[in-house]
Amino acid sequence: MREIFDAAEVAGLCGGDALIRWAAQGLPAGRGIRAFAAPDGSAVAVASPALSGHDRLAVHGEPRTAAPLVRDVLRAVGRSYRPIGGRELIHAVHAALPWQLQLAANFGWMERSRGRADGLAPTGPDEAGGSGATGRDEAGGSAWTGLDEAGGPAGTGPDEAGAPAPGRLTAADGDEIAALLDAAFPDSYAHPSRPGVQRWFGVRERAPRADDGRTAAGGPLVSVAAHAWCAPDLGCLAGVATAAAARGRGLGRAVCKVAVEDALARYGTVALMVADANRAALDLYRSLGLVHRPLAAAFFGAATAG
Repeated sequence: MREIFDAAEVAGLCGGDALIRWAAQGLPAGRGIRAFAAPDGSAVAVASPALSGHDRLAVHGEPRTAAPLVRDVLRAVGRSYRPIGGRELIHAVHAALPWQLQLAANFGWMERSRGRADGLAPTGPDEAGGSGATGRDEAGGSAWTGLDEAGGPAGTGPDEAGAPAPGRLTAADGDEIAALLDAAFPDSYAHPSRPGVQRWFGVRERAPRADDGRTAAGGPLVSVAAHAWCAPDLGCLAGVATAAAARGRGLGRAVCKVAVEDALARYGTVALMVADANRAALDLYRSLGLVHRPLAAAFFGAATAG
């Protein structure tokens, strides 16, 4: 195998695969991200530490060369890294290395790029407190930025139709975001108390009417979503949660729509991970134009730790 130090070369070897680009994070200096290719260039693997909750080894390419590449890369970077990639590929790598790897989970990767048509499907059901990163292997935590300090107050008043309007949150909203996640999505790796999130979006419930009959601003925060572990050319959606009492009203979709559109404007591509069983979340993200791709992940088992 050979090590690659240029993000453009990594993207070229994988045909622009969004999962590999996300793992590479632009290959920034000082973060310990390393990329490797098979001798003939038919497989590429990117080892990215503390990416969405785990040390991840994103893999792309042909099974015949991807399996030995994974074996050699894991020897170089350590067994804490979990191979992740297209479902057929990871299953083939596992089959080639059955004494070294165990399958962790099947799940989905969903993505949309700026060039995709904006004709969105009608509003679907609100997600049931799930996330673009659900399940044991699919949520986030990382190692660089915290809550974004910029941006205006989010969802502090009704929109023109009288519904709460989603928008950006700030560091001042951190305690409320944490409380909402702890109640509605306690398994979320994207959290104000942990690094990895670039910015939060949310919507507040309308406060009771003031004495003059107008709806007051600043009710409780009821739905949130985050950009976390974003690459220079890919925004990753995570930490999606809606308070139980506020579900079924389209608030989660409204927040996700704002977060998706913001990611497309900033990065050109938006993506997320989602559990296969979370049908409501799958329908929600499809309604926002994201396309599904089946993934799998593997890991070193305790029996092979030596």
